[in-house]
Amino acid sequence: MNKALSHQLQQGLSTKTYQDAELIVSQNGNTVFHEYVGQQHKMPRYFDLASLTKPLCTALVTLKLYQDGKISFTQKISDFFPTSIQPEKTIASLLNHTSGFVDWQPFYKTHINKTHNREIVTQDILEQLLNDKGLINPTGVCYSDLGFILLGFILEKITNTKLNILFQNLIAKPLKLQKKLLFSDNKQNNNFFVPSAHCPYRKHTLRGDVMDLNATVLDGIAGHAGLFGTAEGINFLLIELRKALQGKSSLFEKQKTEEFLLPNPNRSHAQRYFTLGFDTPTKDISQSGTLFSKNSIGHLGFTGTSFWWDLDNDFWVILLTNRHLGDDKNKLKYFRPQLHDFIINNLGLKQ
Repeated sequence: MNKALSHQLQQGLSTKTYQDAELIVSQNGNTVFHEYVGQQHKMPRYFDLASLTKPLCTALVTLKLYQDGKISFTQKISDFFPTSIQPEKTIASLLNHTSGFVDWQPFYKTHINKTHNREIVTQDILEQLLNDKGLINPTGVCYSDLGFILLGFILEKITNTKLNILFQNLIAKPLKLQKKLLFSDNKQNNNFFVPSAHCPYRKHTLRGDVMDLNATVLDGIAGHAGLFGTAEGINFLLIELRKALQGKSSLFEKQKTEEFLLPNPNRSHAQRYFTLGFDTPTKDISQSGTLFSKNSIGHLGFTGTSFWWDLDNDFWVILLTNRHLGDDKNKLKYFRPQLHDFIINNLGLKQ
């Protein structure tokens, strides 16, 4: 084990950047570093992955349905639902955050203090997404939870299946990841879940309950958040995507996976850019640090989770934390990029 890197991870703990953290570094598909620090010793160790749900669940379910001919990223929102504000926007625009939706909306406020029915909540949120002009404003790229909430509803409509079941049937089961990546139904033993935050609405520290409140009123099943998982689960999923890019995956087709994952080589490194579901590093301000190549993909989760995959140099870094239980949730914003630079320099990952 790399003592210098272990020390860096412990530093985050001692400075109260987080209460728990797990780090996996893989190169050429092989794990070269894996360590956990904190108080959660029961295994498997599930973190609330928050917005990692977008690329790892919703985008990959879309990819699988695309492979099966059940959806196309050129189809329009109006092909699935009548909409008065977004008739020409496509599935691709939801995936790459160019749909025009604003970043966030507190849909939960109508439902959080009530006994809610997911079907009723879905219809309420859907009505707003399809007809509320106040939710449309940005031009160009605007990172938006709303687009992925709507995409989740679209996937459920065309399959007549809840997103959590779609993910299990199409992604987790074929890869034998059912016990590593999952949506919580509060029937699991919550001792396996890493605490994520204290919720003022629920008045307790969350452990196995999704932190995101819009996902909460959707019973923890949403296109933008709700997935829980282990660092190993994310690692295995990235290994499968790596195999797909090599034409060796049993689940994902090479050409279609490339369409979803690979950044445009001519993209501006100085501007925010998403592939179909995955973020890319923006030069000099990325949470991946300063050393990941322009040809990298990844994502952040609000709870303090992230993964970054350098496609040129064939390595990735998975960092799962519970930053909201540190003494300042913003500490991770400064700690994480420095940690990623340290990892690359210390392990000699750049070719």
